[in-house]
Amino acid sequence: MKWKHDVKSFELRRQTVTDKSEFCSQNSKIPSVMVIGDSHSDVLYRGLAEQGDIKLLNMGEGACLPFYGIRRTRDDLPRDCVDQIGRVLDLAVNDPAIKVVVLSSMGPGYLYGDR
Repeated sequence: MKWKHDVKSFELRRQTVTDKSEFCSQNSKIPSVMVIGDSHSDVLYRGLAEQGDIKLLNMGEGACLPFYGIRRTRDDLPRDCVDQIGRVLDLAVNDPAIKVVVLSSMGPGYLYGDR
């Protein structure tokens, strides 16, 4: 699906995803760089935002890998990442304003079952 690129339609699309996102930050109405990931992406977003000239959007879920179809295996984490991270990735792929996507996560802890 191709999305119309204007501020109002972007805000409506983003709102449908952010309503369910654990965290979301942006420093521009029409960002061109999107940071996606677990809580580590929030820290990365803050550092990039300090540069001042990057139009950013950060979306993610704590303890969720930024990839399609990845389920967490820990019982103490109540949410399932698949649907929400899928919506966030779809937004990044389909929005023509987004030119760069940065994926961020703790990494090895998820790969080796420590998280």
